[in-house]
Amino acid sequence: MKYYFLKKTVCLCGILYLALYGVVGTAQARSAKHEAVLEDKIQTSCEQVKQSLAKTVRYLSRYTDKAKSAHEKRWAKLATAKVNCRHKKKAALYLKLAAQVRASHHEKIGVLVPEYLYNQSLRASFVQGVKNACHEASLCTPSEHLVIRYLTDPQPKKLIRHITELLYNKGVSVIIGGFDEGSHRYLNQISKVFAVPVFLMTPRENISKLPPYSFVFSPSEKFLLEGLVSFWSQKNVKRIALLEPKHSDGSIEKYLLEITESQPMTLAKTIHYHPNYQSMLTTSKEILQLLPHQRQDEWQQLLENHKLATEQEDLNTEEQQLTEEELFLEPKFDYDVLLIADNARIVRHFVKLFRYLRLTKPIPLAGTHLWRAQEIIKPWDPLLEGAYFVDFIGEYSQLLKAMDLTEREGYHEDMSKYLVDPSMMANMDFQLLGYRATHMALKVAFLPGASRHHMGKIIRQRMSADSTNRPHEIRWPTHLFQLSKGHLREVATTRSKSHE
Repeated sequence: MKYYFLKKTVCLCGILYLALYGVVGTAQARSAKHEAVLEDKIQTSCEQVKQSLAKTVRYLSRYTDKAKSAHEKRWAKLATAKVNCRHKKKAALYLKLAAQVRASHHEKIGVLVPEYLYNQSLRASFVQGVKNACHEASLCTPSEHLVIRYLTDPQPKKLIRHITELLYNKGVSVIIGGFDEGSHRYLNQISKVFAVPVFLMTPRENISKLPPYSFVFSPSEKFLLEGLVSFWSQKNVKRIALLEPKHSDGSIEKYLLEITESQPMTLAKTIHYHPNYQSMLTTSKEILQLLPHQRQDEWQQLLENHKLATEQEDLNTEEQQLTEEELFLEPKFDYDVLLIADNARIVRHFVKLFRYLRLTKPIPLAGTHLWRAQEIIKPWDPLLEGAYFVDFIGEYSQLLKAMDLTEREGYHEDMSKYLVDPSMMANMDFQLLGYRATHMALKVAFLPGASRHHMGKIIRQRMSADSTNRPHEIRWPTHLFQLSKGHLREVATTRSKSHE
């Protein structure tokens, strides 16, 4: 009997051994297969990187000076290195070195300023803003950490030459530029190759697709309107009326329709007008419902009352003799707010027409950054009481130190702290654009040991941490202003964490 059990035990052990051997053998086979696949991937990547580096260096060398910088020599040495990509360890080391060289930088900010787009005054304001941000940072010196290049024309070869110098020769950390379609397209391509963060100065709506490390820094009208809609939702606004000039691109109407789609409010009325008296008068009558077809019953009743009062029998003849002074309806506004997407001068014209049409009490008015001018409050018109608008800029007087403004440059103490000389508004906007973009770039350029790749990741993380940002687009602060008794008053501010 014991021999029987011993035999059974031996058989069982044999079966277990074979099963275990089979499992181990299968695991080893899988591991060997995995290693083979990994080696193949490393070898393939190594060959691809070698070819890519050699091609990139040959391409870039055409656009650089003969005198090579240390940064450029590292690229050339790596591109011409004899590496056996079939050797796993050597191939892996080569890939690591290639990634380090591609991502290395010298804590510099590259700035590309187009001379063919803007006049000398606006270009100088933008560059001044860039330098002011550098002066404000403790570790930044303009002559050492800023590389500013001027683009004389939009030709691709000259643009590539400047971009190549910034990255291949100077080893910049971040590039600020992309004011037009051509330049931002090439900057996006370079951003992929060098994994370099790029701040584009063109609106997001003008760009179809962005690589991982390209970011839009230009102010967005859509962000402003989102701020307005947020304010309206707190005020229980349901019906919005919009006046937009015909010469505009229709973006305000488009954005409002997109934003309000998820809100308990609607864009109930949109009127496009020409900036002339007759068109604006007709628009004013339509928005106040003073056109005969809008209130036919009331208009007919008014005609009959007039006929009885004048004791005339021929109504048609009498109608031809009636004037607005003799016969008019009371203005009627059936919306919760009227958004006028035009400048302060046009807004004042509309307000005068409203008064001419016998509007005696203010209606809820709203506007965009185009309202920001001294003439919106001087001379004061009571029909503007309680109106409000949004802008990217808060109190100008708080920007004096950062922007180095003087009275000669358009700021006067006797003006509102929120207003400047109209002739200087564009210059101040460009100066602030340069200042804010550089301020953001300096936050990541001087991070200890951070590669370009790492800096791009940090910017994306900061943006994704703020739900108010859209992908690849840095939100500017939104300031809400209200008009009251001839003065401007800031009533709300929405600030993105990306600017903190």
